[in-house]
Amino acid sequence: MIKTADFPHPATCDVCSCENENVIVDGATRSGPWALMCAPCAVKEGVGLGVGKGQAYLWTAGAWTQTNPS
Repeated sequence: MIKTADFPHPATCDVCSCENENVIVDGATRSGPWALMCAPCAVKEGVGLGVGKGQAYLWTAGAWTQTNPS
């Protein structure tokens, strides 16, 4: 089953405030709270991908579609 998310498009990174047209990560940060992050911020500030860590989404066919298994 394909999972989608109802994030705005473009999504704004909660860490650096840049707008993301194609990829966004919804994940935990090293400081604790979860955030919507661009890929560079997810690498720098995120704790990884997977259950309890974070999920990556790709903008395809008019929706944010989860790219990593949960």
